[in-house]
Amino acid sequence: MIRTLEIAARGLSRLLATLSAIFLLLMAFHITIEVIARYVFNSPIPGTLEFGSFYYMVAVSFLALGYGQMYDRHISVEFVVHAMPPRARMLTELVALVISAGFTAMYGYMSYVSAVAKTINRDYTVTQHFNLILWPSRWFLVVSIAALFLVLVVQALRILQALLAGEVRSVAGDLDQAGGAH
Repeated sequence: MIRTLEIAARGLSRLLATLSAIFLLLMAFHITIEVIARYVFNSPIPGTLEFGSFYYMVAVSFLALGYGQMYDRHISVEFVVHAMPPRARMLTELVALVISAGFTAMYGYMSYVSAVAKTINRDYTVTQHFNLILWPSRWFLVVSIAALFLVLVVQALRILQALLAGEVRSVAGDLDQAGGAH
């Protein structure tokens, strides 16, 4: 069961990180074209700011959250934890993962409720030239949080499994070790 969750977490996180990178490239291209259009042809591209704010930045900021957690790339302060014996460190990591998963689940649920409401209301924003539909971008957050939650659960289960088996392991790279290089 844990292996299946690992495969799903790894695959989903990598897919979302790839999409995040694609959105970053699209944003750079879009803004570059907009700058050229504005300053060379005196004809800016309508909606560039809104696309950047409501689509590109949301995708770039959130889609790779699970990937970051999978490879232990989030900011953390560990000077006290690293001074602990290995089993105490594992127990501390397990508690932190469970608390993180709990908050992530609550945040994910509220994001889901908001995304459903925005979808039903066909959320949009008014630009100077057209109405930009926003509700699809609300789902980026829901999917991102789901991937992060899945990674946190897998990491917590792996630490618990190791604790029960008397093994010593860390959260960092657990999913990577199961699936090869990143």
